[in-house]
Amino acid sequence: MRIPSDSGPHHRHGLGDVAAIAAMVIACHLALLQLPFVNFEWAFNAAANFVATGDRALAERYFEVEANSLVVPALGAGVAKILGISVDLGCRLLSILGVALVALALPALSSGLGRARTIALALLLLLNPLVWTFSGRGTADFFPAAAAMCAIALLWHPAAAARLGGVVLFALAVIAKYHAVLLLPLVALSPRPQSLGSRAVWLGATTMLSAVALLIYNAAVHARFGFWLTPPAFQIAHAPALSLMLSNLTQYGGYLAILAAPLSFTRALLPWSWSRTVASAVGLGAAFAAGYWLLAANGEMSFGPFDRWISPEFGRGALAGCCALFLISLIDPRSAMLSRRHAVSAAILLFVLCLSISRPSQRYLLLILPFYYVQLVQTAVSTRLIAATVATFVLLNALVAVNQVATGRVAAALADEISARGLVGQVDLGSYVSHLAMPSANPARARYRATDGCSDRALVCVSAQFGWTRQASIVALTPE
Repeated sequence: MRIPSDSGPHHRHGLGDVAAIAAMVIACHLALLQLPFVNFEWAFNAAANFVATGDRALAERYFEVEANSLVVPALGAGVAKILGISVDLGCRLLSILGVALVALALPALSSGLGRARTIALALLLLLNPLVWTFSGRGTADFFPAAAAMCAIALLWHPAAAARLGGVVLFALAVIAKYHAVLLLPLVALSPRPQSLGSRAVWLGATTMLSAVALLIYNAAVHARFGFWLTPPAFQIAHAPALSLMLSNLTQYGGYLAILAAPLSFTRALLPWSWSRTVASAVGLGAAFAAGYWLLAANGEMSFGPFDRWISPEFGRGALAGCCALFLISLIDPRSAMLSRRHAVSAAILLFVLCLSISRPSQRYLLLILPFYYVQLVQTAVSTRLIAATVATFVLLNALVAVNQVATGRVAAALADEISARGLVGQVDLGSYVSHLAMPSANPARARYRATDGCSDRALVCVSAQFGWTRQASIVALTPE
Protein backbone atom coordinates (compact mmCIF):
# COMPACT_ATOMS: atom_id res chain seq x y z
CA MET A 1 0.00 0.00 0.00
CA ARG A 2 1.25 3.47 -0.92
CA ILE A 3 0.63 6.73 0.88
CA PRO A 4 -1.73 8.71 -1.36
CA SER A 5 -1.21 12.29 -2.39
CA ASP A 6 -4.36 13.82 -0.93
CA SER A 7 -3.47 17.48 -1.21
CA GLY A 8 -6.34 19.89 -1.36
CA PRO A 9 -9.06 20.90 1.09
CA HIS A 10 -8.38 17.92 3.34
CA HIS A 11 -4.75 18.91 3.85
CA ARG A 12 -5.64 21.28 6.71
CA HIS A 13 -6.81 18.28 8.77
CA GLY A 14 -3.20 17.06 8.92
CA LEU A 15 -2.21 20.08 11.00
CA GLY A 16 -3.88 18.72 14.12
CA ASP A 17 -2.09 15.40 13.59
CA VAL A 18 1.27 17.16 13.40
CA ALA A 19 0.48 19.06 16.60
CA ALA A 20 -0.47 15.79 18.32
CA ILE A 21 2.79 14.13 17.21
CA ALA A 22 4.82 17.11 18.40
CA ALA A 23 2.97 17.13 21.74
CA MET A 24 3.77 13.44 22.20
CA VAL A 25 7.46 14.04 21.47
CA ILE A 26 7.57 17.03 23.84
CA ALA A 27 5.87 15.01 26.60
CA CYS A 28 8.43 12.22 26.20
CA HIS A 29 11.33 14.66 26.37
CA LEU A 30 9.89 16.32 29.46
CA ALA A 31 9.56 12.91 31.10
CA LEU A 32 13.26 12.33 30.35
CA LEU A 33 14.33 15.83 31.39
CA GLN A 34 16.38 14.60 34.36
CA LEU A 35 18.54 12.17 32.35
CA PRO A 36 22.30 12.61 32.97
CA PHE A 37 24.00 15.47 31.14
CA VAL A 38 26.28 14.12 28.38
CA ASN A 39 28.10 15.25 25.23
CA PHE A 40 29.25 18.66 26.47
CA GLU A 41 25.90 19.67 27.93
CA TRP A 42 27.89 20.65 31.02
CA ALA A 43 29.66 23.32 28.93
CA PHE A 44 26.38 24.90 27.82
CA ASN A 45 25.15 24.79 31.42
CA ALA A 46 28.33 26.56 32.49
CA ALA A 47 27.83 29.24 29.83
CA ALA A 48 24.19 29.66 30.88
CA ASN A 49 25.39 30.17 34.44
CA PHE A 50 27.86 32.78 33.12
CA VAL A 51 24.91 34.67 31.63
CA ALA A 52 23.01 34.37 34.92
CA THR A 53 25.89 35.26 37.24
CA GLY A 54 28.46 37.13 35.15
CA ASP A 55 31.26 34.78 36.23
CA ARG A 56 33.75 35.21 33.37
CA ALA A 57 35.60 31.99 34.23
CA LEU A 58 32.54 29.98 33.23
CA ALA A 59 32.48 31.55 29.77
CA GLU A 60 36.22 31.03 29.32
CA ARG A 61 35.82 27.35 30.24
CA TYR A 62 32.98 27.13 27.68
CA PHE A 63 35.15 28.54 24.90
CA GLU A 64 37.91 26.07 25.75
CA VAL A 65 35.70 23.15 24.67
CA GLU A 66 33.02 24.74 22.42
CA ALA A 67 33.22 26.67 19.16
CA ASN A 68 29.54 27.66 19.34
CA SER A 69 28.26 31.10 20.23
CA LEU A 70 26.82 32.17 23.58
CA VAL A 71 23.33 32.70 22.14
CA VAL A 72 21.85 29.29 23.04
CA PRO A 73 23.21 29.45 26.63
CA ALA A 74 21.83 32.99 26.93
CA LEU A 75 18.40 31.89 25.71
CA GLY A 76 18.57 28.86 28.00
CA ALA A 77 19.34 31.10 30.97
CA GLY A 78 16.37 33.25 29.97
CA VAL A 79 14.05 30.24 29.83
CA ALA A 80 15.25 29.10 33.26
CA LYS A 81 14.69 32.57 34.75
CA ILE A 82 11.18 32.88 33.29
CA LEU A 83 10.18 29.44 34.60
CA GLY A 84 12.01 29.85 37.91
CA ILE A 85 13.97 26.62 37.51
CA SER A 86 17.61 25.55 37.61
CA VAL A 87 19.75 27.17 34.94
CA ASP A 88 21.11 23.70 34.13
CA LEU A 89 17.71 22.75 32.67
CA GLY A 90 17.24 25.91 30.62
CA CYS A 91 19.19 24.80 27.55
CA ARG A 92 17.42 21.43 27.47
CA LEU A 93 14.02 23.10 27.62
CA LEU A 94 15.10 25.43 24.82
CA SER A 95 15.86 22.41 22.62
CA ILE A 96 12.49 20.88 23.49
CA LEU A 97 10.86 24.18 22.53
CA GLY A 98 12.43 23.61 19.12
CA VAL A 99 10.04 20.67 18.62
CA ALA A 100 7.14 23.14 18.73
CA LEU A 101 8.91 25.33 16.15
CA VAL A 102 9.25 22.32 13.84
CA ALA A 103 5.53 21.58 14.24
CA LEU A 104 4.72 25.19 13.30
CA ALA A 105 6.97 24.97 10.24
CA LEU A 106 5.85 21.62 8.84
CA PRO A 107 2.57 22.82 7.27
CA ALA A 108 4.44 25.29 5.05
CA LEU A 109 7.21 22.83 4.19
CA SER A 110 4.72 20.07 3.37
CA SER A 111 2.44 22.28 1.30
CA GLY A 112 0.78 20.18 -1.37
CA LEU A 113 1.86 16.85 0.08
CA GLY A 114 -1.48 16.00 1.66
CA ARG A 115 -2.44 14.85 5.12
CA ALA A 116 -0.98 11.33 5.01
CA ARG A 117 2.44 12.41 3.76
CA THR A 118 2.54 15.34 6.18
CA ILE A 119 1.94 12.93 9.06
CA ALA A 120 4.64 10.60 7.68
CA LEU A 121 7.02 13.56 7.42
CA ALA A 122 6.34 14.62 11.02
CA LEU A 123 6.91 11.09 12.35
CA LEU A 124 10.06 10.49 10.33
CA LEU A 125 11.58 13.85 11.22
CA LEU A 126 10.76 14.15 14.91
CA LEU A 127 11.54 10.50 15.68
CA ASN A 128 14.69 10.35 13.58
CA PRO A 129 17.42 9.28 16.06
CA LEU A 130 19.65 12.29 15.32
CA VAL A 131 16.75 14.72 15.74
CA TRP A 132 15.38 12.90 18.78
CA THR A 133 18.76 12.85 20.49
CA PHE A 134 19.57 16.53 20.07
CA SER A 135 16.01 17.80 20.60
CA GLY A 136 16.32 16.46 24.14
CA ARG A 137 19.80 17.78 24.90
CA GLY A 138 20.86 21.28 25.86
CA THR A 139 23.37 22.00 23.10
CA ALA A 140 23.52 24.51 20.25
CA ASP A 141 22.35 22.01 17.65
CA PHE A 142 18.61 21.40 17.47
CA PHE A 143 17.13 24.74 18.53
CA PRO A 144 19.01 26.76 15.86
CA ALA A 145 17.99 24.20 13.21
CA ALA A 146 14.35 24.35 14.33
CA ALA A 147 14.43 28.16 14.45
CA ALA A 148 15.88 28.35 10.92
CA MET A 149 13.25 25.88 9.67
CA CYS A 150 10.43 27.89 11.23
CA ALA A 151 11.93 31.14 9.90
CA ILE A 152 11.93 29.80 6.33
CA ALA A 153 8.33 28.65 6.76
CA LEU A 154 7.38 32.18 7.88
CA LEU A 155 9.27 33.68 4.94
CA TRP A 156 7.21 31.48 2.63
CA HIS A 157 3.98 32.86 4.13
CA PRO A 158 2.00 35.36 2.01
CA ALA A 159 1.53 37.85 4.89
CA ALA A 160 4.20 40.54 5.19
CA ALA A 161 4.05 40.45 9.01
CA ALA A 162 4.84 36.72 9.00
CA ARG A 163 7.76 37.30 6.64
CA LEU A 164 9.15 40.04 8.88
CA GLY A 165 9.00 37.60 11.78
CA GLY A 166 10.82 35.07 9.61
CA VAL A 167 13.61 37.57 8.88
CA VAL A 168 14.17 38.19 12.59
CA LEU A 169 13.96 34.50 13.54
CA PHE A 170 16.41 33.52 10.78
CA ALA A 171 18.93 36.10 12.03
CA LEU A 172 18.56 34.63 15.53
CA ALA A 173 19.19 31.13 14.15
CA VAL A 174 22.33 32.35 12.37
CA ILE A 175 23.94 33.87 15.46
CA ALA A 176 22.94 30.79 17.47
CA LYS A 177 24.56 28.48 14.88
CA TYR A 178 26.63 30.10 12.14
CA HIS A 179 26.04 27.19 9.75
CA ALA A 180 22.37 28.21 9.47
CA VAL A 181 23.42 30.97 7.07
CA LEU A 182 23.92 28.24 4.45
CA LEU A 183 20.13 27.81 4.30
CA LEU A 184 19.67 31.29 2.79
CA PRO A 185 18.96 30.04 -0.77
CA LEU A 186 15.87 28.24 0.53
CA VAL A 187 14.39 31.60 1.57
CA ALA A 188 13.79 32.40 -2.10
CA LEU A 189 12.27 29.01 -2.95
CA SER A 190 8.74 29.43 -1.60
CA PRO A 191 6.24 27.04 -3.24
CA ARG A 192 3.67 29.86 -3.37
CA PRO A 193 3.33 32.04 -6.48
CA GLN A 194 5.68 34.95 -5.96
CA SER A 195 7.45 37.37 -8.29
CA LEU A 196 11.19 37.12 -8.75
CA GLY A 197 11.54 40.66 -7.42
CA SER A 198 9.65 39.82 -4.22
CA ARG A 199 11.77 36.74 -3.65
CA ALA A 200 14.93 38.81 -4.12
CA VAL A 201 13.73 41.51 -1.70
CA TRP A 202 13.01 39.08 1.13
CA LEU A 203 16.22 37.14 0.51
CA GLY A 204 18.14 40.41 0.60
CA ALA A 205 16.42 41.56 3.80
CA THR A 206 17.14 38.24 5.50
CA THR A 207 20.77 38.32 4.40
CA MET A 208 21.29 41.89 5.58
CA LEU A 209 19.73 41.42 9.03
CA SER A 210 21.65 38.17 9.53
CA ALA A 211 24.90 39.95 8.62
CA VAL A 212 24.13 42.83 10.99
CA ALA A 213 23.27 40.40 13.81
CA LEU A 214 26.53 38.50 13.24
CA LEU A 215 28.51 41.74 13.29
CA ILE A 216 26.89 43.01 16.50
CA TYR A 217 27.27 39.67 18.31
CA ASN A 218 30.89 39.18 17.26
CA ALA A 219 31.82 42.77 18.08
CA ALA A 220 30.44 42.23 21.59
CA VAL A 221 32.33 38.94 22.00
CA HIS A 222 35.55 40.47 20.67
CA ALA A 223 35.27 43.35 23.10
CA ARG A 224 34.76 40.95 26.03
CA PHE A 225 36.86 37.90 25.07
CA GLY A 226 39.21 39.08 22.33
CA PHE A 227 38.38 36.87 19.33
CA TRP A 228 36.26 36.97 16.19
CA LEU A 229 33.89 34.19 15.06
CA THR A 230 35.79 31.20 16.46
CA PRO A 231 37.53 30.74 19.84
CA PRO A 232 41.34 30.37 19.57
CA ALA A 233 41.17 26.69 20.56
CA PHE A 234 39.24 25.89 17.35
CA GLN A 235 40.68 28.27 14.78
CA ILE A 236 43.03 25.66 13.34
CA ALA A 237 40.72 22.63 13.62
CA HIS A 238 37.82 24.46 11.95
CA ALA A 239 39.87 26.28 9.32
CA PRO A 240 38.95 25.63 5.65
CA ALA A 241 40.69 22.55 4.23
CA LEU A 242 40.06 22.42 0.49
CA SER A 243 42.32 19.38 0.12
CA LEU A 244 39.81 17.36 2.18
CA MET A 245 36.70 18.76 0.49
CA LEU A 246 36.01 15.67 -1.63
CA SER A 247 36.41 13.38 1.36
CA ASN A 248 34.19 15.61 3.51
CA LEU A 249 31.55 15.82 0.76
CA THR A 250 31.48 12.04 0.51
CA GLN A 251 31.06 11.68 4.26
CA TYR A 252 28.32 14.31 4.48
CA GLY A 253 26.38 12.98 1.50
CA GLY A 254 26.71 9.40 2.69
CA TYR A 255 25.67 10.20 6.22
CA LEU A 256 22.68 12.24 5.05
CA ALA A 257 21.50 9.28 2.96
CA ILE A 258 21.90 6.99 6.00
CA LEU A 259 19.96 9.40 8.22
CA ALA A 260 17.08 9.46 5.74
CA ALA A 261 17.20 5.72 5.03
CA PRO A 262 15.38 3.77 3.79
CA LEU A 263 13.55 6.53 1.87
CA SER A 264 16.79 7.83 0.37
CA PHE A 265 17.69 4.33 -0.82
CA THR A 266 14.29 3.57 -2.34
CA ARG A 267 14.20 7.00 -4.04
CA ALA A 268 17.59 6.30 -5.65
CA LEU A 269 17.08 2.63 -6.57
CA LEU A 270 13.38 2.39 -7.54
CA PRO A 271 11.47 1.72 -9.74
CA TRP A 272 13.10 -1.67 -10.12
CA SER A 273 14.33 -2.99 -13.46
CA TRP A 274 17.13 -5.30 -14.51
CA SER A 275 19.05 -2.56 -16.31
CA ARG A 276 18.66 -0.15 -13.37
CA THR A 277 19.74 -2.84 -10.90
CA VAL A 278 22.87 -3.71 -12.88
CA ALA A 279 23.79 -0.05 -13.38
CA SER A 280 23.22 0.66 -9.68
CA ALA A 281 25.32 -2.33 -8.61
CA VAL A 282 28.21 -1.28 -10.84
CA GLY A 283 28.01 2.35 -9.75
CA LEU A 284 27.76 1.56 -6.04
CA GLY A 285 30.60 -0.94 -6.32
CA ALA A 286 32.81 1.66 -7.97
CA ALA A 287 31.88 4.26 -5.33
CA PHE A 288 32.59 1.79 -2.53
CA ALA A 289 36.00 0.90 -4.00
CA ALA A 290 36.91 4.57 -4.42
CA GLY A 291 35.96 5.32 -0.84
CA TYR A 292 37.72 2.24 0.50
CA TRP A 293 41.03 2.93 -1.21
CA LEU A 294 41.20 6.67 -1.82
CA LEU A 295 39.32 8.70 0.80
CA ALA A 296 40.82 10.03 4.01
CA ALA A 297 39.06 10.01 7.38
CA ASN A 298 38.30 13.39 8.91
CA GLY A 299 36.04 14.94 11.57
CA GLU A 300 33.28 13.23 13.54
CA MET A 301 31.62 11.20 10.77
CA SER A 302 31.63 7.73 12.27
CA PHE A 303 29.21 4.86 12.83
CA GLY A 304 29.17 5.28 16.61
CA PRO A 305 29.10 1.99 18.54
CA PHE A 306 29.35 0.04 15.26
CA ASP A 307 32.90 1.32 14.74
CA ARG A 308 34.24 -1.53 16.86
CA TRP A 309 33.08 -3.98 14.17
CA ILE A 310 33.71 -1.87 11.06
CA SER A 311 37.20 -1.11 9.76
CA PRO A 312 37.90 2.56 8.86
CA GLU A 313 38.38 1.58 5.22
CA PHE A 314 35.05 -0.26 5.05
CA GLY A 315 33.31 2.68 6.75
CA ARG A 316 34.69 5.12 4.18
CA GLY A 317 33.67 2.79 1.36
CA ALA A 318 30.14 2.49 2.78
CA LEU A 319 29.83 6.29 3.07
CA ALA A 320 31.03 6.70 -0.52
CA GLY A 321 28.40 4.24 -1.74
CA CYS A 322 25.70 6.00 0.28
CA CYS A 323 26.87 9.36 -1.07
CA ALA A 324 26.24 8.06 -4.58
CA LEU A 325 22.70 7.17 -3.50
CA PHE A 326 22.29 10.63 -1.99
CA LEU A 327 23.27 12.33 -5.25
CA ILE A 328 20.92 10.12 -7.28
CA SER A 329 18.06 10.73 -4.83
CA LEU A 330 18.25 14.49 -5.47
CA ILE A 331 17.14 13.97 -9.08
CA ASP A 332 13.43 13.57 -9.78
CA PRO A 333 12.97 12.24 -13.34
CA ARG A 334 9.31 13.31 -13.26
CA SER A 335 10.18 16.99 -12.87
CA ALA A 336 11.75 19.41 -15.34
CA MET A 337 15.38 20.21 -14.66
CA LEU A 338 14.49 23.87 -14.00
CA SER A 339 11.59 23.04 -11.67
CA ARG A 340 11.35 24.28 -8.08
CA ARG A 341 11.86 20.71 -6.86
CA HIS A 342 15.26 20.55 -8.51
CA ALA A 343 16.05 24.06 -7.27
CA VAL A 344 15.50 22.83 -3.70
CA SER A 345 17.71 19.80 -4.47
CA ALA A 346 20.39 22.20 -5.73
CA ALA A 347 20.12 24.21 -2.49
CA ILE A 348 20.55 20.99 -0.48
CA LEU A 349 23.62 20.04 -2.52
CA LEU A 350 25.05 23.56 -2.17
CA PHE A 351 24.59 23.35 1.61
CA VAL A 352 26.52 20.07 1.73
CA LEU A 353 29.25 21.43 -0.57
CA CYS A 354 29.77 24.50 1.63
CA LEU A 355 29.86 22.37 4.79
CA SER A 356 32.54 20.21 3.16
CA ILE A 357 35.06 23.06 3.17
CA SER A 358 35.86 22.48 6.86
CA ARG A 359 35.85 19.74 9.48
CA PRO A 360 32.68 17.61 9.17
CA SER A 361 30.24 16.71 11.92
CA GLN A 362 26.94 14.81 11.77
CA ARG A 363 25.19 17.42 13.92
CA TYR A 364 25.35 20.06 11.20
CA LEU A 365 23.06 17.90 9.06
CA LEU A 366 20.20 18.71 11.46
CA LEU A 367 19.84 21.97 9.52
CA ILE A 368 19.22 20.38 6.13
CA LEU A 369 17.63 17.03 7.04
CA PRO A 370 14.02 18.40 7.16
CA PHE A 371 14.26 19.77 3.63
CA TYR A 372 15.84 16.55 2.34
CA TYR A 373 12.99 14.57 3.91
CA VAL A 374 10.44 16.80 2.15
CA GLN A 375 12.09 15.97 -1.18
CA LEU A 376 11.96 12.24 -0.44
CA VAL A 377 8.33 11.98 0.68
CA GLN A 378 7.08 13.66 -2.49
CA THR A 379 7.44 10.36 -4.33
CA ALA A 380 5.36 7.23 -3.70
CA VAL A 381 6.10 5.80 -0.26
CA SER A 382 4.89 2.51 1.19
CA THR A 383 2.92 2.83 4.42
CA ARG A 384 4.49 -0.42 5.61
CA LEU A 385 7.95 1.02 4.98
CA ILE A 386 7.06 4.15 6.96
CA ALA A 387 5.65 2.08 9.83
CA ALA A 388 8.71 -0.16 9.94
CA THR A 389 11.04 2.85 9.84
CA VAL A 390 9.18 4.63 12.67
CA ALA A 391 9.20 1.44 14.77
CA THR A 392 12.96 1.13 14.20
CA PHE A 393 13.45 4.77 15.19
CA VAL A 394 11.52 4.25 18.43
CA LEU A 395 13.69 1.25 19.31
CA LEU A 396 16.91 3.12 18.53
CA ASN A 397 15.77 6.13 20.58
CA ALA A 398 15.05 3.85 23.55
CA LEU A 399 18.57 2.43 23.24
CA VAL A 400 19.98 5.97 23.09
CA ALA A 401 18.19 6.84 26.35
CA VAL A 402 19.47 3.66 28.05
CA ASN A 403 23.00 4.38 26.86
CA GLN A 404 22.73 7.98 28.07
CA VAL A 405 21.84 6.83 31.57
CA ALA A 406 24.61 4.22 31.67
CA THR A 407 27.17 6.67 30.28
CA GLY A 408 26.14 9.42 32.69
CA ARG A 409 26.31 7.10 35.68
CA VAL A 410 29.72 5.67 34.86
CA ALA A 411 31.05 9.17 34.16
CA ALA A 412 29.74 10.40 37.52
CA ALA A 413 31.35 7.43 39.29
CA LEU A 414 34.62 8.19 37.51
CA ALA A 415 34.44 11.83 38.60
CA ASP A 416 33.84 10.79 42.20
CA GLU A 417 36.94 8.57 42.17
CA ILE A 418 39.10 11.27 40.60
CA SER A 419 37.99 13.80 43.21
CA ALA A 420 38.30 11.38 46.14
CA ARG A 421 41.87 10.45 45.15
CA GLY A 422 42.95 14.05 44.63
CA LEU A 423 43.67 13.53 40.93
CA VAL A 424 41.74 16.49 39.53
CA GLY A 425 43.79 18.02 36.71
CA GLN A 426 46.16 15.03 36.55
CA VAL A 427 43.94 12.72 34.46
CA ASP A 428 43.61 12.82 30.69
CA LEU A 429 39.84 12.30 30.52
CA GLY A 430 39.89 11.14 26.90
CA SER A 431 36.34 10.64 25.60
CA TYR A 432 34.96 11.40 29.07
CA VAL A 433 35.89 15.07 28.68
CA SER A 434 32.52 15.53 26.94
CA HIS A 435 30.64 14.17 29.97
CA LEU A 436 32.60 15.70 32.87
CA ALA A 437 32.94 19.36 33.81
CA MET A 438 36.28 18.84 35.59
CA PRO A 439 39.53 19.87 33.85
CA SER A 440 41.34 17.30 31.73
CA ALA A 441 45.13 17.03 31.81
CA ASN A 442 47.16 17.59 28.66
CA PRO A 443 47.70 14.11 27.15
CA ALA A 444 51.42 14.81 26.75
CA ARG A 445 51.85 15.60 30.46
CA ALA A 446 49.09 13.56 32.11
CA ARG A 447 49.98 11.07 34.84
CA TYR A 448 46.76 9.12 34.35
CA ARG A 449 44.25 8.40 31.62
CA ALA A 450 40.54 7.58 31.78
CA THR A 451 39.59 4.72 29.47
CA ASP A 452 36.61 2.50 28.72
CA GLY A 453 36.54 -0.95 30.30
CA CYS A 454 38.69 -2.38 33.07
CA SER A 455 42.10 -4.01 33.02
CA ASP A 456 44.72 -5.36 35.41
CA ARG A 457 46.68 -2.13 34.96
CA ALA A 458 43.82 0.03 36.22
CA LEU A 459 44.37 2.14 39.31
CA VAL A 460 40.63 2.04 39.86
CA CYS A 461 37.70 0.62 37.95
CA VAL A 462 34.10 1.85 38.10
CA SER A 463 30.95 0.43 36.55
CA ALA A 464 27.32 1.36 36.06
CA GLN A 465 24.42 -0.78 34.95
CA PHE A 466 21.24 0.34 33.26
CA GLY A 467 20.10 -2.09 30.62
CA TRP A 468 23.72 -3.06 30.12
CA THR A 469 26.93 -2.60 32.07
CA ARG A 470 29.34 0.24 31.30
CA GLN A 471 32.82 0.21 32.78
CA ALA A 472 35.57 2.79 32.95
CA SER A 473 38.96 2.92 34.61
CA ILE A 474 41.84 5.21 35.51
CA VAL A 475 45.17 3.91 34.25
CA ALA A 476 48.53 5.18 35.47
CA LEU A 477 50.80 6.37 32.64
CA THR A 478 53.86 6.64 34.86
CA PRO A 479 55.06 4.19 37.53
CA GLU A 480 53.42 4.76 40.89
